[in-house]
Amino acid sequence: MKRFFFSTLFAVAVFQTMGQLSDGMLLRYFFNGDAVDASDNGYHGIVVNAIPALDRFGQPSKSLYFNGIDSYVEMPNLDDLKPELPITISYWINYDTLDPIKNAVFSTSLEEDKNTGVFMTASSSGNYGLGYGDGDSFYGVDSRRSLGSNATIEVGVWHHITVVVRDAQDMEIWIDCINHGGSYSGTGGPLEYSPFPGIIGMHDQHTSFNAYHFQGYLDDFTYWNRDLSATEITMLCGKGHTEVGVNDIERTEGVIVYPNPSDGVFYVLNGLSSGESALIYNSFGQIVYTGKLQNTLDLSHLDNGIYILVVEGSNNSMTQRIQIIH
Repeated sequence: MKRFFFSTLFAVAVFQTMGQLSDGMLLRYFFNGDAVDASDNGYHGIVVNAIPALDRFGQPSKSLYFNGIDSYVEMPNLDDLKPELPITISYWINYDTLDPIKNAVFSTSLEEDKNTGVFMTASSSGNYGLGYGDGDSFYGVDSRRSLGSNATIEVGVWHHITVVVRDAQDMEIWIDCINHGGSYSGTGGPLEYSPFPGIIGMHDQHTSFNAYHFQGYLDDFTYWNRDLSATEITMLCGKGHTEVGVNDIERTEGVIVYPNPSDGVFYVLNGLSSGESALIYNSFGQIVYTGKLQNTLDLSHLDNGIYILVVEGSNNSMTQRIQIIH
């Protein structure tokens, strides 16, 4: 009974955290060859010259490649996508180069020769850079507020990035669930947006040159109008605290689920009481599968990622994290 209580209590805590991730979500682009918004808002983007590519699992057409010349994704030009601070943006990224001209990841409000919106760039030394502009028609310390991360960009490797902007002296850049800290700079005023839309894969930061374009791969771009907690951020990159990890084979509360990770088909050895039901939650707390627990659990229709399996019997229950890699 005590084991059942704590397992259930743990499951509730996990799902509460995962469910919160949909709160304040403005848009979510999986970049499955397009920029269809997977949130409830329908804020679909327009893909320009970015091409479908392999994602971090090697699955084709599950990310977008940006060529560093004329590729970008345009977000809808809506007031909802130009919120007051705080905001959070997360994504998976694979850089092609350390050239800062090719590392302009996004701007939430892009206007040529005006420093506006929240933006993600890189320094000449290869460090991650996050900031926002105050609307002035020049680029410099007097027109921006920014954070330079202590972490440096790694070329040719997928990393999960989450950035949080609360105010001029309260920003965070998380790389693979770690906040490396950094140094603040700039004396600009408050955040200002332009009359133009936000752009993924482009940012203007020099009056004498055209806007810079990103070169590399992007996947699963998500935008919130609030600041995510550290717990929520660790859930995003698959390192949230769960009762069990993802191992080749694992036994929890009398149930063996294997292989784990799998291509979506899991086999189940069941030692619980009869009449168990199975529920699968995605990383945003949404139920993506429900049914009776069977010897074979076919989830091959689901996308790559981390999921939480809940098995509920008449006298006990279990929770387990599972991973799908097609």
